[in-house]
Amino acid sequence: MIKGTRFFSRRLLPLLLAAVMLLGMLPALTLPVLAEEPPALTNVAQGKNVSIHGPTSGADRPASWLTDGITESGKYVEISKDTEQNSTDPSYAQIDLGTSYDIAKVEFWNYWDDGRTLVGLVILASEKGTFAEDDRTVIFNSDTENFFGFGVGTDASYKSVSAGLSVEKAARGRYVRVMNNGHDGGTPGQKKQGGHYTEIKVYGTEHTGGAPETTLYNVAAGCNVIVNKWGGGSDRPNSWLTDGIKDNAKYIEVCKDKAQNTSAPSYAQIDLGNEYPVSKVNFWNYWDDGRTLKDLHIILSTTEDFQTGTTKEIYNGNWLATASGLEAPVTDDPYNARYVRIWNDGHDKGAKMGGHYIEVEVWSTEEKKDPLPVPYQFRDVLKIPTYSYTAQGGQAQKAEWDTTHPDVIDFAKTSKEGGKWGGYRYWMVLTPNQDGYSQYENPCLAASNDGVNWVVPNGIENPLSGVKHEPAGTHNCDTDLVYNPDSDELWVYYVWEQDSPAGTPSNLRLIRVKEKNDGFEITSTTDGKPYERLINSQYRYDMQSPAVVRRNANTWLMWSNNSDSDNSGNGWQSQVAFVELYTSTDGKNWTNKQSLADTLVLKGADGIASYIPWHLDVQWVESQNKYWGLFCAYPKGGNTNRTYLLFGTSEDGKTWTTYPKPLLAPRDNKWDNNFIYRSTFIYDDASGTLQVWYSGGKSGGWRIAYTEFENFLTDTLPTLGAPYTPGTPTPPPAGEDGWVSVPASDDTNIHFDGAWTYEAPNRFAGAEGSTATLYFYGSGIRYYAQYETNFGEVEVQIDDGTPETHDLHRDTAGAMDNKILEKELEAGYHRITIKRKHGGGLDSGVIDLNRFEVRYDTSATISNHLYGVSPTEKTLWVDDTLQISALVPFNATDKTVTYTSSDTGKATVTATGLVTALTAGDVTITVKAGQSEKTVALTVRSLEAGALRMTVDKDNPLFLHGLYKYDGPGYPANGLAGPLQGGKSIQGFWTALTGTDETGWKGPTVQAGNKTIHHAILIHASGTVEGSAANKQWYLDRIAETKNDNIPFFLMVSNSHTGTFLDLDWLDGIYEQNENMMGVVFSENHNARISERDRRITYMDALVKQAAKWGGYVINCDMNDAPKDTGSSDHGGTLEYFLNNETLYQTLKKYSQNYILLAKTTSAWSYVSYNSHESVALGAWLDGLCGNWGSLIDSWMWFIEGYGPQWGDSTFDVFGGAEECRGPVSMPELLFAMRMVQQARTGATVFTFEHPDHAEAVGDNEGAKTYFTPNYKYSIAKAMEYMRDYAIPTREQVMQNTKVFYASSGGPLN
Repeated sequence: MIKGTRFFSRRLLPLLLAAVMLLGMLPALTLPVLAEEPPALTNVAQGKNVSIHGPTSGADRPASWLTDGITESGKYVEISKDTEQNSTDPSYAQIDLGTSYDIAKVEFWNYWDDGRTLVGLVILASEKGTFAEDDRTVIFNSDTENFFGFGVGTDASYKSVSAGLSVEKAARGRYVRVMNNGHDGGTPGQKKQGGHYTEIKVYGTEHTGGAPETTLYNVAAGCNVIVNKWGGGSDRPNSWLTDGIKDNAKYIEVCKDKAQNTSAPSYAQIDLGNEYPVSKVNFWNYWDDGRTLKDLHIILSTTEDFQTGTTKEIYNGNWLATASGLEAPVTDDPYNARYVRIWNDGHDKGAKMGGHYIEVEVWSTEEKKDPLPVPYQFRDVLKIPTYSYTAQGGQAQKAEWDTTHPDVIDFAKTSKEGGKWGGYRYWMVLTPNQDGYSQYENPCLAASNDGVNWVVPNGIENPLSGVKHEPAGTHNCDTDLVYNPDSDELWVYYVWEQDSPAGTPSNLRLIRVKEKNDGFEITSTTDGKPYERLINSQYRYDMQSPAVVRRNANTWLMWSNNSDSDNSGNGWQSQVAFVELYTSTDGKNWTNKQSLADTLVLKGADGIASYIPWHLDVQWVESQNKYWGLFCAYPKGGNTNRTYLLFGTSEDGKTWTTYPKPLLAPRDNKWDNNFIYRSTFIYDDASGTLQVWYSGGKSGGWRIAYTEFENFLTDTLPTLGAPYTPGTPTPPPAGEDGWVSVPASDDTNIHFDGAWTYEAPNRFAGAEGSTATLYFYGSGIRYYAQYETNFGEVEVQIDDGTPETHDLHRDTAGAMDNKILEKELEAGYHRITIKRKHGGGLDSGVIDLNRFEVRYDTSATISNHLYGVSPTEKTLWVDDTLQISALVPFNATDKTVTYTSSDTGKATVTATGLVTALTAGDVTITVKAGQSEKTVALTVRSLEAGALRMTVDKDNPLFLHGLYKYDGPGYPANGLAGPLQGGKSIQGFWTALTGTDETGWKGPTVQAGNKTIHHAILIHASGTVEGSAANKQWYLDRIAETKNDNIPFFLMVSNSHTGTFLDLDWLDGIYEQNENMMGVVFSENHNARISERDRRITYMDALVKQAAKWGGYVINCDMNDAPKDTGSSDHGGTLEYFLNNETLYQTLKKYSQNYILLAKTTSAWSYVSYNSHESVALGAWLDGLCGNWGSLIDSWMWFIEGYGPQWGDSTFDVFGGAEECRGPVSMPELLFAMRMVQQARTGATVFTFEHPDHAEAVGDNEGAKTYFTPNYKYSIAKAMEYMRDYAIPTREQVMQNTKVFYASSGGPLN
């Protein structure tokens, strides 16, 4: 109708005028004036978006009610709810009409039932939404006090009525805002808070004057989003913020579960990919609970860091989240920006922390453009191609971009004409790599002209070694690149390793690549291989990460890492690794290997005492006339799961000056958050820039990145800490008032003995007798430690004085660094030792160390002094090694120590004090420091295996009966009187075992034909399996009980709680004086940490040799769960970890008849199936690593696996107590026999049982009486009879019947 009316009125007048002109002579006409009919007015606010600023009602009163057309009094939305109105940041309702309108009238309704009058009602219109003075029209104003600052109101106060308020006033705008300053509640003179708005109608016509309306485009759609920190998990991807979906459940999290740091906030940031003129930003947050976001910020910027470019904040305030979202317009002209950052300081619901962002739209007058190329940012990942490969049957698929081991040559810095080789300036050698799979770790080449963008040049066939997937059990690694100008070739060095059997020497290999007319070729070798085999390492990990430097045609040097000097096979976590140097006259024949252990020392800083070297790179820097090196290293006590990059220099390549602070360190929440790995560098002497290509990562894959250090020598090097050169005086850092701190992390200067665990910044010990000792020169000493609920008494001794006792126990945990002791001393050489005073398990009586502090003159020269050596005497077997510790002051100016052997034919000693026993006899090691010296008396014994004291095999199975020390209160009146748990004694138990028990029951006869059932007693000290004097005496008392009947017995020597071991000399005496001593037992060491397991392996190795000498046995009984300090299978299971130790492995191959392996059948606590334990034990027996195998059948497994009683619905708490027996005794008895027979059918010959009081017997009358349990009588004893009467298969028979084997080279079972 409107269009028709306009057509008629615009066409009629011209037609009539034309008629008058044609008629000419007609008399004058009076024509009606046909005015243009005004357009009809409609409510343009109907259904439009409404936002409420400030306190409002909840989700049960949505803002959309204000524009739904319904004017009922009860359907209202609140502003300034229950809150006094704020004149500077008022609460209001605002309607977005969507476009600009010529407004003619506004109608408004407020709750009217009580006839209330609104105070200071204001209605405004705005074109841009800023409501600034030049962008607003006041439509209605009854604010007579000018509370809101829009001028003194002249309109009459509005009394709410059902007809509402109608205001006719011309205005132009897109936004309409309404606010008021409370009301009178229907009673004049009262003042109440808030407004209760029912409906707002706006009448007008779309504004068509002026320039045509501009079309806007959402340029944020699909753009990249980051949350800089404290974001949500992967189940809420950041991409949701720009995916176009406004679903209340699809939000991402910012500042998750944390209080916002307003000076360095957690934020979401959108990269638009290009710069755009931005007109407005629309934002949605989780709205279901009607939350108000506090201090919401929306900021635009031209640069990613929001600092170096220009920025504009377009919103800053509190905002009530609604389904319609927030529109934040850009005032004035559109603002050019590429990045949008949004953050808030919590909200008003629930935990009140974080932001839950749903969607962001960024509107621009320009359509979306192609994103700009992303400029490379230092330390970003480089995408370096290697080669493609499709995995075949059972192989892991090769990852496309996982790379490591870079080494780079810049030909602009070589003698090569034109500064390029093969058309490229930069060449890199590298290998692919992916975690847990090394078959793709093969040498490759890539090239570049800028050092950042890399390609595989045409004609280069990667991998250079010719095999894309190395066979299982072998792999390549550790590449290095050298240019040989004599042959104009690239020389690629790398290491080939054989993974199984562990300890197989590695091989250094060389591939030579040269240019040819149409590309490149590998120089052929005599055997047709692409590589030349150069030299072998001695062990597996003692020639890692070769770094080769060619000084001239006849002078070549190669540095490599020896992390296997102890032949442990644990290179990645070695605590004795060091760098070695080789020389060559041709780059192929390498000789003159020498250790740099004493001349390349990586000191630490900031709480790290020292580092262990791992991968490295060395270059000759001509302008500095020095060798420079980058050393990937980990803190001593740690491993390669966390490594850093250190810097050093050397004039001769032998003695190095190193810097204690890392040049590069892992970064939280980045791709390299785990470790920095093998790296390489080029120094540009013209600009002073150090260019570094480094590898690292792991959690996000293995990657290579690039970074630079401008003005390296003047700006960066001084920040790396005080340089350290071995053999030169290095004054310690000055401390508070002359006090110098020696932190608990410093296990170089503090000598720890026993079971200590480091949890930064403190170290604690729970095993009896554990000590920490510091030797120093000074006039004062302080000791700091933590107070804790499970800590106990610590004994502190200074020099040879009377020990003092200090109690570290508190009912609540205290600070980490409480001063426990401070002593004034006469200036001189001193010693402080702290010692765990009382026995018990790891859960009580723990002692702690935070640091020692020593007072001395840090500017003085302190002479070296040998306080002592450890040990002072030792008995070794031939081929054993021993590390001597020289106890010298930590703060001596020159701490040089020398070691000399009195007979190098019997034992040699290295410069670091490592002794190797060669032949039988006595030998003395002399240790010197300064003007003092000490000696170590060694006896080297040759090992001649003795005859077995007891024959254990398929015809002579062994049943081991555990009798445990009673540690509870009240003995003998403890309810089960007896010197051992369960009211038992050794003599009483043995009498019943070999005769009859108190009920008259007689066990199975031990003899049947040529078969014998062996019984033996395991004497077990329970939670105090220690080498203490008290524990030794307890063992001697129990051994005395075996004398009358010559009862065969084993001693328990190590479990997870053991800190101090029973010494070998004492055990030699037990063997020598007791022919019924059959051996020793290790049980349940799976809870010990990695360092503690290594200690146990060394101890076990010595005990196996000792058992071989005396004809005894070492029984290792355990589960196969992962090491405790990782919580994962990074190091393999417990049994696998022990067996994979190369030293122990070789000992077991030699003395396997003296070793018995038992699988412990408890499983749920370790999260692995006990079939893993059984598989490893069986496999070790089949492989000849043990003479017998079997199991500890443990009834604890029943309820640990989640089962309860056989009748009823009850279940039992695993943590019901140290001897909570209800669970174990509910295990069905026949499961014992079933397990025994099942394992015997696969060759098992040795068995023991837990829980002892359920599995076997209880006692009474001081142990004189013994009662065997039904479980023993009708299950275990029956299985014994089966093994006595039926053949247990031989190793050969089991091998023949075994159809599937799992090779340990394939990784751990778990």
